[in-house]
Amino acid sequence: MCGSGKKKTVKLTEKRVVAFNSKLKEKQIFEIEKQVEKAKILKASQAKKSEYGDSSKYVAFKAENKKGEKEDAKIKVEMNEKKIKSDKQLAGYNMIVTSEINMPDTEIYSTYHNLWRIEESFKIMKSQLDARPVFLQKEDTITGHFLICYLSVLLVRIFQIKILENKYCTEEIFDFMKQMRIKRSLYSLALMRIRCQLFSDPFIFPEMTKFLVAKGGGGGDLFYTAIGKVY
Repeated sequence: MCGSGKKKTVKLTEKRVVAFNSKLKEKQIFEIEKQVEKAKILKASQAKKSEYGDSSKYVAFKAENKKGEKEDAKIKVEMNEKKIKSDKQLAGYNMIVTSEINMPDTEIYSTYHNLWRIEESFKIMKSQLDARPVFLQKEDTITGHFLICYLSVLLVRIFQIKILENKYCTEEIFDFMKQMRIKRSLYSLALMRIRCQLFSDPFIFPEMTKFLVAKGGGGGDLFYTAIGKVY
């Protein structure tokens, strides 16, 4: 509705991407059959309409006879076979509608399914970085606290996606960092030099990655070895 109260039609260009996932199909069909079975049990027990919940979409409540005339008797409950068949046929399919008409289909699909990382980032801040509860009172210290948390998540994401190429989940990365043990004072100096050159020296990333994700041995030994090799 526009300002004058009249309807106005606006044409928008959109792109639709349809994907199919066999695992999603199995999951959705299982959920459908579960809801159908629930509806059948409630139908047999003459349950009230309010008791059906989500399974109500698979039943039809009718107060009319075959001629379409309303009856004073109790409402009849029938299984909605058409709806059940339709939902099973569409199980596993997912359609994404977007205004990014020039974006490749695979990139649209990947971007949509990576939205869960946003929620995971908040989970990381609360569980791994103790973002909350906040035991601070001054505005500056509270701002600084959350800034450190946000920067920490950013660095973890860069390390996870750009360096480790999504081969390890955030829990594995944090578990590794918690197991690290610093054994020599040279670590502090070397770490400062790494921080200064981390984004300018292309030699550091592959060397650090090689040792940090190595299996076996103590985390501290591996980290110190990596520093020694770089410097």
